[in-house]
Amino acid sequence: MKPLNKKRLLLSMFLVFLTGCTLPAGLPGNAQPSGLQIITPQNGTVYTVQDWIIVKSTFGVETGATNVVLLVNGEVVREDALDGSIPSGTIQQPWRASAPGTYQLQTKLLTADGGSHDSNVVQVQVGESAASQTPPTVETTLAPDYTPTPEATPTLGAPQATAIKDSNCRFGPGQAYEITGYLLSQQTAPIVGRRSDSTWWVIQTEAGVKCWIWDELVEVSGDTSNVPIVEAPPTPTPSPVPLSAPQPSAPSGTLNCTSSVQLTWQPVSHPNGVAYYEWEIDGPGGKQTGTTASTSQEIIVACGNSTYTWRVRTIDKLGNTSGFSDTLTFTVK
Repeated sequence: MKPLNKKRLLLSMFLVFLTGCTLPAGLPGNAQPSGLQIITPQNGTVYTVQDWIIVKSTFGVETGATNVVLLVNGEVVREDALDGSIPSGTIQQPWRASAPGTYQLQTKLLTADGGSHDSNVVQVQVGESAASQTPPTVETTLAPDYTPTPEATPTLGAPQATAIKDSNCRFGPGQAYEITGYLLSQQTAPIVGRRSDSTWWVIQTEAGVKCWIWDELVEVSGDTSNVPIVEAPPTPTPSPVPLSAPQPSAPSGTLNCTSSVQLTWQPVSHPNGVAYYEWEIDGPGGKQTGTTASTSQEIIVACGNSTYTWRVRTIDKLGNTSGFSDTLTFTVK
């Protein structure tokens, strides 16, 4: 049972492991700078009111990030909850101004231990769109023998896809394929290929990843008549290897009075890869649950012959879930 999020980034578990695709990262080994920093847009960037401003922040905190908040002129305009406690990664948050003006952009990182980190402040300028500006009146006197030239047919422009909502982008045309990228709501990407029936499009994401996105998730514009047909890669075969639960290590038995304990378990390996572990513990304070990419979790406990039972299970990178492990019991004097 996963923790509730205010807003998911539609990458399911891949929110954690697609750092290379500019997706929010979080698995061990994805080193990021400490703290929080806005890397896009640059200070002084100019937009118009119809533009979506994609605020890209990179973060790295030992305590693990749980939420990223976007503030504009000191006011919260959106908050995105991460899938678990993520130590490092990159997140993109789209925002569009409702009126021209100068705007101060800043992000705030909320951590699992209740702390927070503020990013640098980036100032952008938003002007009126070209369509909203009144063109000057031009008076023209024509010669008596003037013959108007027929207007040229406007060109449609390069084909591109704009996401209707936050959408996954896959290795092939179908849900059986692994998620390899994403497109945020109102974000646009060039179309570089298509399925023969145009029900799936091959796009190139901002990170340079080519992946397939379903036609019903995007609005397609531009001239698609010359978009090449791309053969779908072979359908992946589900791994016959069963996904096993972790083996809990400690604690168990009777413990001296202490304020917290460290739940630990053995790591699990699988051909699909492990996305994270889900733990649950039941005791005097009721049941607690959570997720972590590591093989341990600190828990606050109470003294006075308080008895706790706990267990853990595995979730792989395709979203498969193992059964729970055996239950361990411990008592705190």
